[in-house]
Amino acid sequence: MAHKRSIIFIAERGCGEIYDALALKYEKMRFQHLSERDRDPLGPEAELVIIDCGPSFEKGISVLKGIKTEAVSVPVILIAESLKENAIEVFRAGARQFFIKPVNLSELEETIEKLMGFRRNAQERRTPLSGLNFDGGGADLATSDMPLNLIQVIYFIRKNLSEKITLQDLADRAGLSKYHFCRFFARHTGTTPMQYVKAARVERAKSMIVSGNSRISSVALKSGFNNLSLFAKQFKKHTGQSPSLYRTFIRKRNFTWN
Repeated sequence: MAHKRSIIFIAERGCGEIYDALALKYEKMRFQHLSERDRDPLGPEAELVIIDCGPSFEKGISVLKGIKTEAVSVPVILIAESLKENAIEVFRAGARQFFIKPVNLSELEETIEKLMGFRRNAQERRTPLSGLNFDGGGADLATSDMPLNLIQVIYFIRKNLSEKITLQDLADRAGLSKYHFCRFFARHTGTTPMQYVKAARVERAKSMIVSGNSRISSVALKSGFNNLSLFAKQFKKHTGQSPSLYRTFIRKRNFTWN
């Protein structure tokens, strides 16, 4: 008989839409209220914790720290509406990964699968996952040995996707020359800085397409693409579909799930 997964989902009342979607896919999940965490222990069966702190970032960090004190080996995913400038705080508090809303459910599920797999195999390591939800060469902010200046660069990219980002901007953030920064970035991520930026922008666009009804042109601009033709080209390069076809695919998939 297959071992049932035991996932604890923590959120405020009325904010369990992600829990409801994931509950369709996973066998054993338990909901806890964020404000009542101190009175509701995880239990020995907990294998993974997901915290959706919404706008309450400080509360989410506090709950995260409490969980890591209670069960240090249990991996935790933090979901928030936004993060403070220093994203390193999330990982210092003990998170394995974080997502910024709107969350791409397929990417969250993939991360859960990987973490649960590592947990089952007793290989709880800082293994690269998906970094900031971006498939940009495998950079992972949860990797314990990633240099802090690189974490800051990647978070800067995430915060400024809709703005112009230059190689010099990123090199300055890392405190390196452009030449040494490119070598440094590629060594840790397997891709170039600007390729990573393009991939991150496509992932932003995918999340926007999944979560709303914005016009494709608006999605392109908010994702940092000022040229609609370039946006369509980059989107298809990374997904194999045009933005409009991707939206149709997602809607059909969600209809099937529901």
